[in-house]
Amino acid sequence: MGETGCGKTLLIRKLSELLNDGSNKKMKILNIHADITDKDIINFLEKNVIKDAERIEKRNQIKKIEYEKDKKIFIPEKLWFF
Repeated sequence: MGETGCGKTLLIRKLSELLNDGSNKKMKILNIHADITDKDIINFLEKNVIKDAERIEKRNQIKKIEYEKDKKIFIPEKLWFF
């Protein structure tokens, strides 16, 4: 929380890049404004967030099996939602 222009969005963008090997393409943004409705938010979640979460879960399941076979430590990919 803070004043306009204090760096809230920049901080989250940089955190996303750090956790995604420098990629800025994995962050999904929904700008919140006075005209946004609950339906807009739900549609955004269904279209962007839920589908990505399902894909990540499937990838994690496959990778975990592969890593366990090779006796490697598996760190699952995560989806953060703010």
